Amino acid sequence: MSARAAARLEYFGFKKVYRYTPGKADWLAAGLPVEGNRPNRPTIRDAVRNIPTCTPDERLNTLQQRLDEHRICAVVDDKNVVLGLLDQNAWTGEPEAVAKDLMSLAPLTFRPDRRIQDAKDYLKKHQIEKTLVTNSDGQLIGLALRSDVEELARKTDEAA
Repeated sequence: MSARAAARLEYFGFKKVYRYTPGKADWLAAGLPVEGNRPNRPTIRDAVRNIPTCTPDERLNTLQQRLDEHRICAVVDDKNVVLGLLDQNAWTGEPEAVAKDLMSLAPLTFRPDRRIQDAKDYLKKHQIEKTLVTNSDGQLIGLALRSDVEELARKTDEAA
């Protein structure tokens, strides 16, 4: 909506006015609020869990506790944009190594509006156990495990 239209709505007392110009698809992919039937359809956002983060220059000796506990860490910049993924498989045992040298580049990501059934089918077909969920700007929302996605898809099918 235009700046003028947003200002008019605010003038008439609307409290939550969003001025978002890129379009409906980007709005949905950003996980912003929607009305109508769409909110009733589960998406991958509903299967997201928290994931520890680290910076590209962080040394493994400072990450060891997070990796030991969670076995995975999203490498993000100062704006929380995903740069890579670091898991225990990348662990070299060299405590002075930095995340950017060991992370997997360009990890698979889904937008939060991806239908849960579509996400389940994709992860299963490609034998992928986990994926990051990011908004349209590439900022981290969280981690979705295939097991969680499959469970939510199963519950959705049972409820239908």
